[in-house]
Amino acid sequence: MAIFKLSKTNLIIPAIIFSFGLAASYSIIVSAQTAEIIYPVKDLGNCENETACRNFCDDQNNISACVAFAEKHDLISKEEAAKAKAFIQSGKIGPGNCSGKNECEAFCNDSANIEVCLSFAKNNGLMREYEIKEAEKFAKVLKEGAKPPGNCRGKNECENYCNNPDNMEECLAFAEKAEMIPKNELKEAKKALMAIKSGVKPPGNCRGKKECEAYCGEPSHMEECFAFAEKAGFIPPEEAAQARKMMPLMAAGKMPGGCRGKNECETYCADESHMDECANFALEAGLMKPKEAEMFKKTGGKGPGDCKGREQCEAFCNDPANQEACFNFAKEHNLIPPEEIEKMKGGMNQIKKGFEMAPPEVSQCLKSTVGEEILNKVQSGQMMPSQQLGGQMRDCFEKFMPQGGPDEGGFGPNGQNGQMPPAGMMPPQEAGFGGPGGCKTPEECQKFCSEHSQECAEFQKGFNKFEGILREKFDGQMPSREMMEIPRGDLPKGNFDKFKDAPNSGQMPSREMMEKMMKNGEIPESFNNGEIFNREGFNKQNIPSNIPKIPDQFKNMIPQNVLPQMPQQIPQMPDNKIPGITPLPVQPQYFQPTTEFQQIPGQ
Repeated sequence: MAIFKLSKTNLIIPAIIFSFGLAASYSIIVSAQTAEIIYPVKDLGNCENETACRNFCDDQNNISACVAFAEKHDLISKEEAAKAKAFIQSGKIGPGNCSGKNECEAFCNDSANIEVCLSFAKNNGLMREYEIKEAEKFAKVLKEGAKPPGNCRGKNECENYCNNPDNMEECLAFAEKAEMIPKNELKEAKKALMAIKSGVKPPGNCRGKKECEAYCGEPSHMEECFAFAEKAGFIPPEEAAQARKMMPLMAAGKMPGGCRGKNECETYCADESHMDECANFALEAGLMKPKEAEMFKKTGGKGPGDCKGREQCEAFCNDPANQEACFNFAKEHNLIPPEEIEKMKGGMNQIKKGFEMAPPEVSQCLKSTVGEEILNKVQSGQMMPSQQLGGQMRDCFEKFMPQGGPDEGGFGPNGQNGQMPPAGMMPPQEAGFGGPGGCKTPEECQKFCSEHSQECAEFQKGFNKFEGILREKFDGQMPSREMMEIPRGDLPKGNFDKFKDAPNSGQMPSREMMEKMMKNGEIPESFNNGEIFNREGFNKQNIPSNIPKIPDQFKNMIPQNVLPQMPQQIPQMPDNKIPGITPLPVQPQYFQPTTEFQQIPGQ
């Protein structure tokens, strides 16, 4: 028994594929055996029995009458009728000028004539596209010298040969060489081969697809079929255990809608009108917990974007383009608790403030990294940023506002080592000046900025410009903490060129020198709540126009005061919020033996 699927073109000389067209009458008569045909048949030359009618239709001159008779009595499908008519239009002469079923079969069963027969079938529309491709593969391996398994000739002979378990390995090797079997089916077929070679017998010693399907379709045989599938490695033990939970329900005829097999049950449970029935079945079979069953009913067994199952929904919702759809789906189905919604709203307000206070470089980074459309949706509150999106946003802030150490242009917790603490964030309390609103500590500044975003934004602009001037005037150096601890909290005013005459050229002046210059009116007077650059007197001074880029000292203000930790709501949604998305009652693994035996030749 070869556990792989052979279509009508596999291991079959192409002649058999279009043998209907060459001898349509034969198929018609065979079909007529099961129909209520009364002899003599007037439309078929008044033939008085099956043999006489077969002889009549085997005559190429009578094909038109036979096809018309078959169509009239629904003995052939529309597709078969179309093929027969195509053959009639070809002149009723087969490849190699053969005529009649036996003569054409004999001609095309000769491997030397395969290409001629295949070309004839293609030109006369006697084969489907996928059949042509498979037949071409078959012809190719024969041309290269390969022999069909057991040198079989024709569909029935090859099927009979490959249905014998003793010939399975030979048939599988040929199918693999001819690329007639998909990789996933090949993998399963080899598992079955290994199982059979190790002594595991097919359920009921069934042979062929139809026979095995019929055997495993009986509830009383389910355990045997599951056992074979498990031993052959078709399903893991834990999935087999779950499938066994359904066996009593199958035996009792309690499957949803009485379905049998994967496809039938999937089709039934995909109908929304059957959702409750399928969910109740899964609950009774122990395949779902009560909460999951309720979720299944709520969502119709589907997640955002009609995803099914945890992996599929995770993949869908982890795509930034789908974040909005996932968030809206969760809200619509009450999958996010109200308190989480409120927390998210608070987070969105903080994010908006962060955007308002962000320097241009950060905004440009966000647009190029996240995309302007998504960024606008986040800013307007239409879209909740995911964990991934939040990380990208934070990266932009950190890229242009790195904390770093003293040697990297950053600052320590107290602004030591000649570095200036971030304005308004960590000033020495004894210095007499503070941050936005006069705040003295990080906690005070955080609280103030959470309630006065506009004022903090102005303060930041003032500090950025001030620090830029200092860097420009003093060769990129910043004053030390000690120097900035001036009793009155005053900052430079006047002509900054005086500093260039200080000892140790290129370095910032000492605290004593700063105090002296302040008393002499040579440096600016105050740094008052971000207003120093709005004062008329300051604007009249000699301020450089080439302000440097955003300083790296301002990193702490954004993450601490403006951009709080993102709520982790969307990425986890498929895991924690939509446990019932997976339509468990119709999972393929529960019907694995049935589906696996669809790959057994015999079709």
